[in-house]
Amino acid sequence: MDIEERYNVVIHSIIRTIDGVKLSGDTAEELKVRESSAGLNVARAYSDLSNRMVEIEVNFYPVANLSYRMEVPRNLDA
Repeated sequence: MDIEERYNVVIHSIIRTIDGVKLSGDTAEELKVRESSAGLNVARAYSDLSNRMVEIEVNFYPVANLSYRMEVPRNLDA
């Protein structure tokens, strides 16, 4: 079930923030890397048509295992 179905809303925008971090404590252990290893914190904030925040997701990734690809289609009807 996706966010729109779960909350019965239309997602209008997603703000994605990617920050470099040093992985610490439980996060490093969970990702099976040494504490203070380089990592990425990827946060996504989903907003509806009224610009109301619907959901926030925060994920951590070890840098060594990360490949990031993003496609943003152009809306030619606008």
